[in-house]
Amino acid sequence: MDSITSRVDGLSAPGDMGEAQSSLELVYELRSSAMDEIAEKISTALGSAGAAKATQAIANQMQKFLASDVLYESVVRPEIDGALASNGISGSDVPKNTFLPAGEETKWLEESTVAAALGAISGSTGTATPGVHGLGLVGVSVDGSELIEGGATSVAAAETPEVEVQVQNQGESTENGVGVTVTVSGGGALEQKIDSIAAGETESVVIPLTPAPKGEVTLEVKVEAVPGESFTENNEASYTVVFE
Repeated sequence: MDSITSRVDGLSAPGDMGEAQSSLELVYELRSSAMDEIAEKISTALGSAGAAKATQAIANQMQKFLASDVLYESVVRPEIDGALASNGISGSDVPKNTFLPAGEETKWLEESTVAAALGAISGSTGTATPGVHGLGLVGVSVDGSELIEGGATSVAAAETPEVEVQVQNQGESTENGVGVTVTVSGGGALEQKIDSIAAGETESVVIPLTPAPKGEVTLEVKVEAVPGESFTENNEASYTVVFE
C-alpha cells in the first residue's frame, strides 16, 4: 500500500485535474495509514495477551478505509470524469475503487466482525501463521513483451504463446502453493502454481495459452489469495493483447 501511495503521489496530473489529484492522494494516504496501523497490531490480535485491545484498534482503522471509499466515489471520480468531459473526452469514465466490500461497509466497523475474521486466520485453525500475509501481481508479459494496463500490446502470433506472471510476497511469511490463473476473453481459466515464495521475494510462473489466441483479446490475470490475506486489490489485472 505504501508503494501504491508513492505512485499516486508521483503522478503528474494536468492543471485541471489538480483538485482530483489532491483528493486521490488523500484517499491513498488514508488507506496507507490504516494498513500501517493494522500491520502493527495484527500479530498481537492473533495472539492472546492484549488481543482484545489490538482487535478494537484494528476495527477503528476500518473507519479510514470507509472514509477513503466515500472520498473516492463522491469526489475523485466525479472530478476526474468532469475534467475529461470538459476536454471533450468521452467513454473513459474512471472505474470504481473501493476497499471495503460493497454492501458490508458498516459491518467492518464493528469489532465483532474484525474479531471473527481474525479468528478464521488464527494459528488455531492451521490455515495461516500469525503476522501479515499478502501477495502482489507485479509484472505480466507474453513471449517477452511486457503488458501494460490501460493500453493494447501487440505480440507476434505464435503456435503456443506463453504468459509469464511475476508475483511478489508482500507479507511476513513464506507462502506455499500460490495459484495463478489466466483467462482469455472470458474463456476457461488456465492455472499454474508457484511452489513457494519467501517473504519479500518475487517468483514467476509461465502459463501456455492453449489454444493460441488470435487477434485482439483480453487477458485476465489473477493471483489467488493466500490464507490470512485480506487486501487483494493488487492480486489481479486485465490487459488488452493483439496477436498479429
